[in-house]
Amino acid sequence: MMAYTDEAGQGMRFRQADYVRAVKAAKAAELEIHRTEIHPDGRIVLVHRTEPLGERRETVDEWWAKNMPGQ
Repeated sequence: MMAYTDEAGQGMRFRQADYVRAVKAAKAAELEIHRTEIHPDGRIVLVHRTEPLGERRETVDEWWAKNMPGQ
């Protein structure tokens, strides 16, 4: 993603279209966005989970039942 600068080389505000494009790309890649960061230099950072939305992680109770039977 490119940052936009003014004539003095200072970072400019991000464009909403850039943000929407980034979010749509993340969702198309099946990433669940947990947080977004928009920096003064125009960078847009999307923080997401490492596994795709389709994968379900087991709960602590499921893990305990599978790995600690009888306890």
